[in-house]
Parts: sequence; C-alpha cells; structure tokens
Amino acid sequence: MAKPKRPPEYRKNGYSDSDFRDILNEIEGYVDQQVSIRAKAAGECGGLAKKIKNAKATAKALGIPLSVLGASLKTRKLERQMKAIADEIPEDLVEVWLDAAGQFSFFAPADGETEPTPASAAASQRVDEAKAHHEAEQAEGAAVLDELAGAVH
Repeated sequence: MAKPKRPPEYRKNGYSDSDFRDILNEIEGYVDQQVSIRAKAAGECGGLAKKIKNAKATAKALGIPLSVLGASLKTRKLERQMKAIADEIPEDLVEVWLDAAGQFSFFAPADGETEPTPASAAASQRVDEAKAHHEAEQAEGAAVLDELAGAVH
C-alpha cells in the first residue's frame, strides 16, 4: 500500500532556498563552460581535419598511394597500442607474456616459420627493457654496497 503524500505545508527540507539557488547557478555555470569547451574543441578538430585532408592531397600529388598511406597510419597506431599493452605487463611476467604472445597470437607463425608476430615483437622489446632496467638496478645496488664497504674500512 502506498504511503500517502504529505501536504506541502508539512514537508520539511534541511536547506535554504538561497543555497539551492546557488548550487543550481554553480552547476549551470559548469555546464555552460562544458558547452564552450566542446565548441572550441570541435572547431580545433575541424581545423585539424582540414590539415589532414590537405596532407593526404599532397601525398596523392606526390604519387603516394592513399591506401598504402592509410594502412601505414593504422599500422603505426596499432604498434603504439601494442607498445602500451606491453608496458602494462609487470616486469616479472614479461617472459611469460612473450611465450603466450608467440603461441596464442592471431598472427602466430606456421610450423617452421620464425617470423615474429606483432605481439611477440612487442613482448621481446618489453623483455629487453625489463632486463635493462633490472641490470641498471643491480648496478645501482652494487655501487651503493661498494660505497658502504668503503665507508666501513
């Protein structure tokens, strides 16, 4: 059974009308700022779209096939994404990921092929970076120990 509503004269609120009005005005000001920022960003993006179109027209005039240019742009974007994925793998798991990237990649090489997959290439690079970081930490630790050993004598 629904609870009967109280008449307006019995309803209580814990805020003042001026506080409510102030919050409304504050939020509306923020919304206006959002609209302004979006309009400015849309204008800038439109300008960049024109620049991209002009660059592609220049490429076409130079004899560069636009399909190859587009494919190269997409490939580079994917490579940056693969690098970002690799950078997220903790250093102690990069070799596990390298193994998995080689085995379970969509582009896994056929039996007997040795061509690295995009994922395994990113994983190999991450392994190398992790090893270099580990070696740098080891060298730093050894330098500190050598310094401490010199201070003891």
